[in-house]
Order: sequence, then structure tokens, then C-alpha cells
Amino acid sequence: MKTIVIIGGMGPQASLHANDRLNKSLKENCINANVVHISLEVVPFFNAKPELKLTKEQKSLLKSIKADVGFISCNTAHLFFDVFQDLVNFPLVSMIDSVNVKPGQTVYCSNISKEYSIFGSDTSYYQGDRGSITELIEDVYEDRYSKKIIEIVKDKNPIFGCTEVSLLARRYGIVGVDTLEETIKRIIKDI
Repeated sequence: MKTIVIIGGMGPQASLHANDRLNKSLKENCINANVVHISLEVVPFFNAKPELKLTKEQKSLLKSIKADVGFISCNTAHLFFDVFQDLVNFPLVSMIDSVNVKPGQTVYCSNISKEYSIFGSDTSYYQGDRGSITELIEDVYEDRYSKKIIEIVKDKNPIFGCTEVSLLARRYGIVGVDTLEETIKRIIKDI
């Protein structure tokens, strides 16, 4: 039986959403797997300069996990993808590399992901009010589920570039390319 690791905690509700979606997909595909969810206590990445200050204990924990594959359930935390990959003893699937952003598609992600062009410098990022996406992410972070996403996402084929945005889009039936869903598909296909 394979073991899949979700590295989360950067947004606790988003991490739980990733866990639920992975388990549902495993069940739908009749795949038995151990799912290990590591929830790291870190400073939220969605509205401040991204820093990853892992404790010695957190690093040791990550190094000790035996698994076949894993992913980081926060897109913005992919700024530290190489750091995480160096700490674990299994391959990580990148949520960023799981989608191919095409011309004309808009990525809905945190301001930090946008500022650091996490999906590429030629990518079209949501240009609305700077606080709109942050407010959505904060709502999820505080366990509130805002319908404001319905007003914000107007594109025909949006890309949900934050797990919190993915959670809200799924909750309110907004269709688009979901980095979380694409990552899970890659993992399911490969195990």
C-alpha cells in the first residue's frame, strides 16, 4: 500500500480541504493508500512577506516520514518547494507544475503568489481589488465561507491558484481549473 503525504498547516482549513479531496478521489478510484497529513505551524503566507521558519523539530519530523509521494497544500508555500523537497525522503508533486496556464486564463491566487509570479511572469493574474482575494483567504482561514467569490470570479476558464479559493469555488459551484484537483489527479495516476 502506498503512502501519500500532505504537507499543510499554512492554511488549516485549506489543508483539511486537500485531505478531504484526496481521500474522496482515492475512494472513487478504488485505491487504498495511507494518507499522512502533516500540519506545520507557520506564519500565514497570504498577506505578508513569505518566510519559512521551520523549527528543528519540524525539520526532523519532515525528514523522518517514510512515504511514496506527497504535495504541499498551499500554492504560495511553493516559493519554498525546493526547501521542502530537500527535507523529505520522497518526491513532492508541485501544485504549480500540475497546471498549464494558457493565454487568456486568469489565475486567482494570493497577492504574494501574484507578487512573486509563482505561476510565471507571463501569466495573467486577477487584477481586481488587492484585498479581494486576501479577504476570501482570510474568511476561509477564520472558518467563514464567503459567497463573495461568486462576484469576484467572472472568467470563463479561471485557474484556482490557492487551495482556499479552490475550496470556495467548489462550495459555490464555480467551474475552473483547480490546481489542487490537477495535483491529486497526477498523484492518483502515478500510484
